This record gives sequence, C-alpha cells and structure tokens, in this order.
Amino acid sequence: MDTDHEILPAPWIVKFNQRLDLQEKEFFYRAIEELIQAGIIEQVNGKGLHPALKLTRKGEYLIYNS
Repeated sequence: MDTDHEILPAPWIVKFNQRLDLQEKEFFYRAIEELIQAGIIEQVNGKGLHPALKLTRKGEYLIYNS
C-alpha cells in the first residue's frame, strides 16, 4: 500500500474545500481530524492546513473487510 494512487493530494483537498460553505468546511476538517485520531488516515507530504492524506493499513482493512 505504498503507491501514489493511494494518496489524496493536497491540491484536490484545496479545490474541494473551495466548494464548501463555512459550516461544511468545519464538518470536513473535524471529520479528517477524527479519522486521523482513529488511525484510519494519515497526513503525508507535509503538515499544515492542507496536507496530502493517505489511507492507513487499518483504514484499508476496515474498507475491504466490513
């Protein structure tokens, strides 16, 4: 699980974020934080407001084995 196809790039997140209203942005970033805290996704390629995100092995397991 270490290919570029498994990463949600920061530019996509920025573009998606531009389409959200203020309340939706709040929900979006809260959801990302909860997924990171649960170990389902992780930040890659830098930190900050818009890092790239990657599905972890735990996240992959939950998707494919549920």
